[in-house]
Amino acid sequence: MRLRSFTRPPSASILLVEDEPVVSAFLECALQHLGLEVTACGDVRSALESLRRHLPTLILTDYNLPIQSGIDLIRVVVSQGKAMPIIGMSAQHDKGEEMIASGALAFLPKPIEIDTLNRIVVQIAKCAVAHGNIRR
Repeated sequence: MRLRSFTRPPSASILLVEDEPVVSAFLECALQHLGLEVTACGDVRSALESLRRHLPTLILTDYNLPIQSGIDLIRVVVSQGKAMPIIGMSAQHDKGEEMIASGALAFLPKPIEIDTLNRIVVQIAKCAVAHGNIRR
């Protein structure tokens, strides 16, 4: 697999919430290729535990997760006033509006185009730096 070269985002971290191991490993590899520090979680509970220890620059979460959904995660993060962008993703393309209405900044339909993922993550990370929201 050859990844198109993009301008790297500034030093940044991302919380990846994806319960499918193959998809999670693929996305983690792609995000690390961009120079991001990636913390991967498979469910909402472990994502919230991770957020208590470290606030990332941004969150990338799937919609369909075990027990609780990505919407639940988005709502908790927004209700706690955590200042970080959230990107939603799902194979159920009709879930995009709901994820954005709940507080996600962007939505990526699955299967995710790697170039689109890279472009959106780089743009959001740069904006986070410009607005002083970057976490390391």
